Amino acid sequence: MLSPLHCPRPAHLASARAVQRPRKSALVVDDLAVNRLILGTILHKLGFEVLEAENGNQCVDVYSKAHRDIVCVFLDLQMPVADGWAATKGMRELDAARARSGSEQQLQVPVVVCTASCLDDLVEGGETVAQRALTLGANGAVVQAA
Repeated sequence: MLSPLHCPRPAHLASARAVQRPRKSALVVDDLAVNRLILGTILHKLGFEVLEAENGNQCVDVYSKAHRDIVCVFLDLQMPVADGWAATKGMRELDAARARSGSEQQLQVPVVVCTASCLDDLVEGGETVAQRALTLGANGAVVQAA
């Protein structure tokens, strides 16, 4: 009798290293190139393909084209052209339109807003930064170094 350490591995159970998995993408959105570089480097080392955008409009554009491959979005709130609030709203509107049309069945991509502001700071409507992020459809909020 063979011990478990010497049992031959069935052919249909390939090792994790031998299995080719489709590469998944993370979208990093920040107007500061250094912030995109730092977070992008970390995500790349974790095995993600990193997509980048410099503002909210670019974010929604990249998201609309590559949403099938994107598994998470890290989004700065304060950017020129269109901010993170507008980008979050735009991505969730795209998700809702796809769901209504029935053209695609996909889980909602997690969006994490990144801000140099305190998450307890109040924004319009008396909500905190963290509450506003969740209201617009983000899944979480983190403070980044200023």
